[in-house]
Amino acid sequence: MDNTIKDIENFYFERFGFEAEHIEPKFIPDTKMIIVIPVHNEPAITVTLDSLHKCNSPNAPIEVILVVNQSTNASDEVKEQNQRSIEAINAWGQQLQNSSLICHIMSALDLPSKHAGVGLARKIGMDEALRRFASIDRNGLIVCLDADCTVHQSYLKELESNFCTENFVAGNIYYEHPLEGDIEATPSGIGKYELGLRYYVNALRFAGYPYSYHTIGSSMAVSAITYAKSGGMNRRKAGEDFYFLHKLIPLGGFRELNSTAVYPSSRISERVPFGTGLAMLKWQEQISNGQSHELETYCLKTFRDLKEFIASIIALRECTGTVMYTNAVKTLPHSIQEFLMSQNFHDVLNSCIAQSTSEAAYLKRIYAWLDGFTVLKFVHFARAHFYPEVPVEKCARELLDSIHANSDGSDGVLLETYRELDRSR
Repeated sequence: MDNTIKDIENFYFERFGFEAEHIEPKFIPDTKMIIVIPVHNEPAITVTLDSLHKCNSPNAPIEVILVVNQSTNASDEVKEQNQRSIEAINAWGQQLQNSSLICHIMSALDLPSKHAGVGLARKIGMDEALRRFASIDRNGLIVCLDADCTVHQSYLKELESNFCTENFVAGNIYYEHPLEGDIEATPSGIGKYELGLRYYVNALRFAGYPYSYHTIGSSMAVSAITYAKSGGMNRRKAGEDFYFLHKLIPLGGFRELNSTAVYPSSRISERVPFGTGLAMLKWQEQISNGQSHELETYCLKTFRDLKEFIASIIALRECTGTVMYTNAVKTLPHSIQEFLMSQNFHDVLNSCIAQSTSEAAYLKRIYAWLDGFTVLKFVHFARAHFYPEVPVEKCARELLDSIHANSDGSDGVLLETYRELDRSR
């Protein structure tokens, strides 16, 4: 199979494409970037569009694909709001003058209820972005944003300068939840939630895990060719970003863009089975019921144990016999021993050793098994059987102490310390 984007596109749609309407207007040949935004029951979509419009102008035109979506069994309320969104987007677009933004609406208003959700909506838009780039034979940039986000004014220019390059594979964009202004969730609640996200990623870095990146759906980007070759976006109703990015990160060359920012919504919501909105809803219900105001997360001991396992991976390559393997594993923490047994790791290890002719090949196979999902399984396993959850501020301070960073100050200062850790990478 040739590696032209047209050939890759044809191969992709034969195997992975989702049949949806196509955008009819011709593609401006200079376009290097397409931003895909799912829109479902979003009363303030023009706030996001205004934020993009206020950005510093990039050098090339940018398309924005808004996928207004609903399932076949959507409520009348959702259907009515989606129709209002379509009207609002059209009215907003008609007022644009001399803008580098070109907006297109894709109406996905009859999605099968079994699959309808943010994953399928992203897929429809990203598939169309691939198709449009292939029409001009360009390996362009596909960016994901959400309909309740705003962005820093440097967003478009920084994406163009840093991600619209020939060797770009995939990456994420720095994010911050708003802690002031018109937000539904309490500032302390959303601050705790974001601190938990940053603590988790930095705890993985502390453990030495090589794929330690934020996986936020509203702040990720991928080249058109990488999107197609990796099988595209999945149709998950939630967690689509986690699974999508963890297909891409092991490919190598994953980048973090920390010179601009996406500002995800802090609103309360039950739209997806997990995420910011549901976490804030549960936290506020917890407070309303007179329970603790603490938001808890994974104990740091979990990541200390993971660190010991990761440090042993090279040596485990020499454990070619059962006795050697058993003796080596006995030196690891009990949480690791029990988890490896539950995952039949001895068989996994033997397979990795047998199929590897070099240390690099061995590590590649080991980490193909120890992917982001398997690491999360271990973290949940350790929580259930060894280390109960702990207030997030306590864990976050312990981690800073472990990496010799300053853990003093208020909870707000603590979050800013973690933000700075991520910005400085």
